[in-house]
This record gives sequence, C-alpha cells and structure tokens, in this order.
Amino acid sequence: MRLAYEILNILLDKYERSSQSKGNTCNRRILLKLDNDFIKYRNSDYEDKEECNHTIIQFKEQHIIDFKWEKHRVDMIIEEVWLNKEYIQKAYSVANREYIGDIIQERINIIKKYMSSITTPWILDFLHYHLDYISSEKKLKKPFNKDMPYIEDVLLALDNIDKIKEPIPVRVFSSKCYKNSKTFENKYQNCVLSIIKKYEYTIKDLLDKDPELEISNSEILSQIGIISKPEIFEFSGNCDIFTSEGSVNSYIFKSGMVMNNYFVNSIENIKFNNITDVIFIENRTNYYDYILNQKENEFVIFHGGFYSPQKAKLFRKLIKAVDDNIKVYFWGDIDLGGFNMFVRLKENIIPNLQPLNMGLEEYKKYLYSGLEKNEDYLGILKGLLNDEKYGPFYDVIENIILNRKTIEQENFLI
Repeated sequence: MRLAYEILNILLDKYERSSQSKGNTCNRRILLKLDNDFIKYRNSDYEDKEECNHTIIQFKEQHIIDFKWEKHRVDMIIEEVWLNKEYIQKAYSVANREYIGDIIQERINIIKKYMSSITTPWILDFLHYHLDYISSEKKLKKPFNKDMPYIEDVLLALDNIDKIKEPIPVRVFSSKCYKNSKTFENKYQNCVLSIIKKYEYTIKDLLDKDPELEISNSEILSQIGIISKPEIFEFSGNCDIFTSEGSVNSYIFKSGMVMNNYFVNSIENIKFNNITDVIFIENRTNYYDYILNQKENEFVIFHGGFYSPQKAKLFRKLIKAVDDNIKVYFWGDIDLGGFNMFVRLKENIIPNLQPLNMGLEEYKKYLYSGLEKNEDYLGILKGLLNDEKYGPFYDVIENIILNRKTIEQENFLI
C-alpha cells in the first residue's frame, strides 16, 4: 500500500508542475514509467509488489488512475501508471492531500484580504507580485508555499509593519502580533527580512548599488521602524538644543554628546554657536579619534553605515540650523559604499554636501594599504562614471578601477 500511495503522490506532483494544473487543455497524460521514474517498485520484494499492485487496481476501480501491465508479465509487473484527469480532485482526496486548486484559491483569498487593509507601497508590491504569479502560473513561491498558519503569521507581521508610526522594540512588536515577545525573532524574522531586502525601496536600492554592502539585520529592521534596542545618536560641537521642557547646550560635553531615538521627537529647534563646518563621519573609530582634536568651529556627527528614518529625522533637524556661512561635509570610505552614502545623504537631506578626505590625493596616499577588488565590483564602479550624481568622485573611481583597490577610513589612523 505504501508504494502505491508514493506512486499516486508522484503523479499528483507531476500534475502540479504541468500546464494542465493551470487549466490548459492538453491530451498528454500525466504518466509514470515505473522502470525509469520509480525504480523502488521494480526493486521491491514480492509481497510489497503484490500489495502495491492490489492497491493500484483499487485506484483504477475508483477511476483516479489507469495502468498497463508489462508485456508477458500481466498480473505481475506494472509498466506504466497515469492519472485520470477527470477525477483529479478525487485523486487528491484518496491521497489525503489538499487539492492544488483549493490551495491556490486559499492563497489568493488571503493575499486579497491583506491587500485591502495595507497601504505601504513596497508591501503592496510584494503582495501584488505573488497575487499575479499565483493567479497566472498556478504555482507557489516562498512564503506562500508554506502552510496557511505560517502564511497568516507572516502577513500579520507585514500588516503590523504597515501600521508602525514610531519606532517600536522588536519584542513589543512580537507581542503585539503574536502575544509572545520572542515569536517574531524565532519564527518569522528571517522571512520578513528576505521580503524587505527584495521589496523595501531604500534597502533594495542600497543592496542593488553595492553587493558588498554590510548591513545588519537590526539596521534593516530599523528602516521599517522595528528596533532591537533604542538607537543611540552621537555628535560633538557647540549647539543649543531646544525642547518644550527647556534647552541644553552641548558644548559642555567635551567628549561628545549622546541621545536616543525617542529624544529626537522632542527637539523643537537646534542653534549652532560659532560653527563654520559640519562634518558627518561614517566610521565610529574615526569619529572618536577626530573629536579628540576637534576645532572650536566644527560640529561633528557620527553617521554610521546606514542611517535609519529616526536618525534621518535628527539629521534634518541639525541641518535646519545650517546657514549660508556653514559648509557641510561627509567623510567615508573611499569605495562604493562610501560613495553611495554620500549620494544618499546629499540627495535626501543635504543638497550642498561636499566630500571630505575622499579625493584623489587621499586615495594615492593610502593606496599601499588598499583592499583588492574583483571584476564584478569594478564593473559596478565603471557604471557610476555615467551617473552625474557621482561626479565628485570620477577621478577617484577611475583610479580605483586602474589600481583595483579601495581605501577604508581606518587606514587614516595608521
């Protein structure tokens, strides 16, 4: 009996992969040649083979399959087995298996249900893609090839992401979705991360531009408002920060000032005091080293590798304090990641941004300690030479392509 049910399930698998499962008319049989496609039958012992033959005959009596005996071995060895397409749903029932048509419709219904309540464009893109694919191909891709409870829980997470207005700790988010603080991280986070990487516009754009970009799971989740712990923002320099509760002068914090993401919302205004240069520094080690010898007229901000929406909110409040007499700089690695960070910051927040320590002079000075790059990486850099947004780096990019090396910020400290 076991062998017969294996044969039936293999036939149903073939049916699901065929165009006939999509409703296309085709006279071709869904057929299994047991000698080639299921050698286990041929190799089975006499009793198992007899039991299999008996069950196959029963399947034929139920009209779900038909078969042909091997020539000269009638009633002993079955040569071919094929599905009776007119009784396909009954075949699924006999196999104790959910009919593929019902599975498809169930997925379509659940996607449409969540599409009606979600407004976030990238989540809708994800849902539209799978709705179109499932409807036209009658096939399933991750996560919709999982069981329905799993699919429901993933969609529940996306629905709650759609409703996020302010940063929410991941454990609180999990409790809100599943009434358990660890369920999201343990069961659904990896799936949601894969969806974000493929569909969330900012993350997808960054990963497309730089395949070597190192971005942590917590940074990815922070982009959609889920944080593992309160974000910490660091800067150093003389400014007054005004809130509804009062004001504070940052100058007294000689080794730099720190605030968390929640405090950013309470900032009403920022005023620079005798500042002529605002400097964003990508690397934390370089930031700490720089502020040890910081000039009185400089305001220095730790940028990090990837700023979240909440950090962007702080950056915008700081930049509102910039007047025509203040220059704003970004200092990052002399590589694809550094160039992309500069362009992102300039396009989204600081139109008058200028690069610092990222020119040809610095590149040649530290070339001896550069990192080797492969052809794929250099090919992406070549493409930037046709993009005017990367104009400030054209000469450096040409030299990187020539020397096949990039420079990390830390090399400036050697």
